[in-house]
Amino acid sequence: MGKYGKILFTSEQHIELLKRRGLLINDEERAVKYLYTIGYYRLTGYMFHLKDKSSGNAFLPPALARMFRVVNPLLACESRA
Repeated sequence: MGKYGKILFTSEQHIELLKRRGLLINDEERAVKYLYTIGYYRLTGYMFHLKDKSSGNAFLPPALARMFRVVNPLLACESRA
């Protein structure tokens, strides 16, 4: 078997990565709980529309990219389906 190319991050490290990319996170404790229960890759799947297509992994300006105000309703809809 080959080695994985990605480094294992803690929830806290994923929060820092998202913040460096421009995502506003008002409640880090709550964000860590979400990442722990939902998972980083599942959560970021709901954030594609928040990314600035012209700058790779960066998020849209802060006024437009608020993690839990946008992503929570999407996750709630999925869990009811």
